[in-house]
Amino acid sequence: MRCCSYQLNVLFDRSAVTLEFLSNNPSVAQITTRLAIYGQAKPNKCDDETFVALVACCPNLRALHLRRWNFTSVRPHLLSQCSFLTLTSFFIGAQSMLTVAGFFGLLAVMPALKRLGLGRVEGGYDSDSGSGEERPDEEKFATPACSLTHLVVSDDWNIGFWHYGHLLSRSHDTLEHLELHWIFDDSVGDAVADALARCTRVRHLTLIGNDFANERIIAACPTVCSLELVVPPSDAEAAAMRAPLRSLELVNCYVNDPESFIDAAWERLRERLPMAPALSMIGFRLMRTRRSGARETEGLRKLRKACKERRILLSFHG
Repeated sequence: MRCCSYQLNVLFDRSAVTLEFLSNNPSVAQITTRLAIYGQAKPNKCDDETFVALVACCPNLRALHLRRWNFTSVRPHLLSQCSFLTLTSFFIGAQSMLTVAGFFGLLAVMPALKRLGLGRVEGGYDSDSGSGEERPDEEKFATPACSLTHLVVSDDWNIGFWHYGHLLSRSHDTLEHLELHWIFDDSVGDAVADALARCTRVRHLTLIGNDFANERIIAACPTVCSLELVVPPSDAEAAAMRAPLRSLELVNCYVNDPESFIDAAWERLRERLPMAPALSMIGFRLMRTRRSGARETEGLRKLRKACKERRILLSFHG
């Protein structure tokens, strides 16, 4: 018997209409495995009651993406009416109003969750917590029920989310993949490193555009063997690694000229490659340009030759 699944994208100003459609079409709701709630420039109309009703309509939901809505948390009596037991992937977009307490309240009812993407959680926490500079007692937050394998923090918008120890409290033996992008509070690096010190299986780290030192995070993960960075590892970053580096991805975030990016990377790689005998893959993620690919510069030719001699797979993609 052939199985099928359905992805449902919901604009928040049409959420009530979508809810009515799912209620009247249970066969569609039954096969909906991915639900994405998006927003436009209009006032957000997806409240927590509508949100819970949408999820409750989809008994086989696996992935939930929230990009805009207007509730800061889901009220407890509503959470008790909805099952998140099948959810394995949860993404919170940047344009949201969810507080930290509301965020942990949701994680407490997602025991099967494996992949979490954190785009933004409000720094104010809740209406009673006072200044956003004060760190509330984590004992007041619900305990996550999930054991994560993948955590992606896309951008914390300078809000200072420090609660990585609480977030990963059940993921010490499961977390394998961590991505940290554009975190502008240096103190967050210490919170992340302290939490990672308890995690025993982290294999991959992506560290892009953060204000804290990468080596602090790398040193906290003795099993990491795959890195995604903006430039090849520095001496300090290489020294922080305890396991052999096997995979390296370089991301062009700043340079519009792919040739310059590759040539600059080669200048570092030429010294680093002899000290990374286990390296088997180097990837370049290039900024999209009108031209396809990069011109064959002297640096690129030398890079290709060095990778061929060391049997390193070299790849380029946009």
